[in-house]
Amino acid sequence: LNPSLHQPDVSSSHSTFTLTNIVPQYNTLNKGAWKVYEEHTMREKTQGCETTNAIVGVVPGNTYISNKRINVPSHIWAAACCKMDHGATKSWAVIAENNATNKIEVIS
Repeated sequence: LNPSLHQPDVSSSHSTFTLTNIVPQYNTLNKGAWKVYEEHTMREKTQGCETTNAIVGVVPGNTYISNKRINVPSHIWAAACCKMDHGATKSWAVIAENNATNKIEVIS
């Protein structure tokens, strides 16, 4: 997955809204804790970073939609690492159950 808020500009952000780059995500999570992660946690964690690499993925769940053609993931996760301005590196990850609890666990 390539989150729109990880993009450097509006044009790049808009290009992420394709059917090959999305998964069913609970609205409560998407507009709540996951949005906080994308807009605030990533910004805080990348301060002092020269280069950041991030990857986002899912854990397949037991629920399907659209005539059982689309799997609804049980969890959504992200991991990132960066090279800091002074040469050191740091990494972090987050994971969230894809449900209405709206909680993310940050792993540093």
